[in-house]
Amino acid sequence: MIMALLNLDWSFAYLFAQSSYSTDSVVGRVFILIFDFAVYIFTSNCWYAIFKKLGEPNAWFAWVPILSNWKMLKAGDQD
Repeated sequence: MIMALLNLDWSFAYLFAQSSYSTDSVVGRVFILIFDFAVYIFTSNCWYAIFKKLGEPNAWFAWVPILSNWKMLKAGDQD
């Protein structure tokens, strides 16, 4: 049994190619867009809360992608 599992192709490209869910469809693209937006909102909200607790005067920088990276480096004394 172990040998049978070792002989299988476990690469992600193979698994995604065999899936019946296609990102070429409109539903797939909308799902990915909603998921990406939810991840952006979650991470920005987390960084906003961290910046507020650190006492940063411009905590709203967490919502702007390039500015949030700069503010993260500044908060960690990496600038």
